[in-house]
Amino acid sequence: MSKLPAQGADRPKNGLQRKNVVMVLFTLPVLILYSVFFLVPMILGVYYSLTNWTGISKTFDFIGLKNYATVLQDKRFYNAIFFNFKYTICLVIGTILLSLLIALALNQLGKSSTFFRSVYFIPAVLSLVTVGLIWNELFLRALPVIGKSLGIGFFEHKYFGKSQNCHVRRFDRQPVAGLRHSDGAVCRRPAERAQGPL
Repeated sequence: MSKLPAQGADRPKNGLQRKNVVMVLFTLPVLILYSVFFLVPMILGVYYSLTNWTGISKTFDFIGLKNYATVLQDKRFYNAIFFNFKYTICLVIGTILLSLLIALALNQLGKSSTFFRSVYFIPAVLSLVTVGLIWNELFLRALPVIGKSLGIGFFEHKYFGKSQNCHVRRFDRQPVAGLRHSDGAVCRRPAERAQGPL
């Protein structure tokens, strides 16, 4: 005589299904971003490599493996590969050795190690400033030129070079009064604009 299943016997299975749904929901945004910003551009890059598209032309033709054949016949391609190979080896080995030497040196300095650790960390902060300046020049100078040449009206305007597009932010409760850009535009609060230039 067969026994009837006890009540709640399916609960572990339902709980596992719920966990799987939760994991899928948490993984889905990352998967979408990874596909949009990595997989799709990679596939498009492979497709465009089989055409004669210059990167800015509006029309292009399919030429197959002609680009690859041209690259393989160019000595500069092999020189570039050899240089990247040497650069990678030197960079990896050099970075590891230099990091170990700096870490050992900092541990031997005693009380002054905090100061030298701060000095060593400064390039990590300055790199953010450098990237910010590069994007500033791209938005102020490069994009308007590209927009005019391609006829894209959205990129023809200097959106970050106008005072009405700037926002006042606070860092550690100290107001940032304004940011002066390379084209002379000044972002300031309305109460300070009447006081004249900075």
